Amino acid sequence: DKVQESLNIFKSGFVNEYDYMYYMRWLSTKFNDPYTVLPRNIVCLLGTGSFKSTFIESIEDFIKVSKINYSNDITNSFNEWIDSSIVVIDEVPQSAKDVERLQNDIKTMSGAKTVKINRKFEHEAMIDNCANFIINSNYLNCGGMFSNQTQGEMFRRFRVIKKQIINQNDANILYDNLKDKNILYNIYEYIKNEFKPMNVNEFQEVSEYEIE
Repeated sequence: DKVQESLNIFKSGFVNEYDYMYYMRWLSTKFNDPYTVLPRNIVCLLGTGSFKSTFIESIEDFIKVSKINYSNDITNSFNEWIDSSIVVIDEVPQSAKDVERLQNDIKTMSGAKTVKINRKFEHEAMIDNCANFIINSNYLNCGGMFSNQTQGEMFRRFRVIKKQIINQNDANILYDNLKDKNILYNIYEYIKNEFKPMNVNEFQEVSEYEIE
């Protein structure tokens, strides 16, 4: 079964079962209701080679996904990515100033019912907001800035998940599976239907590990 094989390999990139289930149920909630902004966004730490971006990018045929680079795109005046259901932000630095700016940008966007979109060669327009974020960083201390409970409201907007490297042979198998559109569709359907969507209280569950 290529679906179970793929999910088992993807699961091996998570440090624990608890984080894996949170992540997959978060995805299921988004797959079942792609036009609703979920109350919490995902922050993935470490785990180079754990498919932090590739897995989500692969499903763009079934739900609108955009990938942006923090240093280049989040501050760009052209933001056509904002009409996506899931936005993957890569290369988030460990600078406290940069993280705070990103938190404030996402807080503003997450709390808005409509957002301004600015596409090249088109007039600015207001659209319904449906974007949630998966934020990737290779810096462990970046997670502390997102998960610090003293931040109050800010803390409630982000769920930190620690990743780990996937075995290279397994990674090659998963990569090949994700290139097969039939397998990919079945993976998408399995996540959508077999992982229970989260209710509003479950979003606020915290990680069982502490950021050092």
